[in-house]
Amino acid sequence: MSKEARCAASCGATPVITKPVPLCVLHGLEVASAIVPGVLQGSFDLARREAAATRSPADWEAVAAPPDAVRTGLPDRPRPTREEADRLAAERLDALRKAGVERISPSHFRDIPAMAGRSRPWVYMWLGARVDEGVLVDDSRGGQAGYRFAA
Repeated sequence: MSKEARCAASCGATPVITKPVPLCVLHGLEVASAIVPGVLQGSFDLARREAAATRSPADWEAVAAPPDAVRTGLPDRPRPTREEADRLAAERLDALRKAGVERISPSHFRDIPAMAGRSRPWVYMWLGARVDEGVLVDDSRGGQAGYRFAA
């Protein structure tokens, strides 16, 4: 009696690699480059067939529209002003203070860039500006950026 091999991730698919083989980085990449394109191509073909079966004629018109006629990116809403972005971050900082958080990290502000229309580096610059103002004190540990409230 033999057991049929299945993917170790429990997806039910037949595995492409059935035995562990010790390989160096170079040879591991060669094996991966030989296997992955075939697997991906099959996935892309299946996705294309499924998409074609569910598309309506209106969808095809949108796809056939000239590139400048199709808007990509964010919906039509103005980007928050600098003052609004500062206010959002300041409100978060106040909430952290009220909650009794002692050590503040940029991860506390993870969702602010999306809400404020800014980048992640903007958060670091904003926190650095609070250090310059004397609101926060740099408390970096083990290579991790961190701050605490100034006394």
